[in-house]
Amino acid sequence: MFSDEVNTDTLIEIGNSLTDIESSIVAIMLSEMENRYVIKVGDEALNKGINARDLMKELSQFMGGGGGGSKFLAQGGGGNPDKFHEAKNILLEKIKSFEKN
Repeated sequence: MFSDEVNTDTLIEIGNSLTDIESSIVAIMLSEMENRYVIKVGDEALNKGINARDLMKELSQFMGGGGGGSKFLAQGGGGNPDKFHEAKNILLEKIKSFEKN
């Protein structure tokens, strides 16, 4: 998980770079500056059933915002950014459950 004072486009670029380097990556990132979040899922993670859109739905509901996207890239925003770090535990447990399968 990554949180910083960068814009959404930068987060997408970071996510793309990470998944190009390692296809099992699930990058969950927040732009504190814009109160927007991005989830990028690599090909190997996709093959395990991890879906960026599903993770985004859970993250945005938890934070009180909204979002959507595709199975490999999803974006959201709004809500309480202070909840982002709390949400990491929920999402990490969900991602770990795919590792067991």
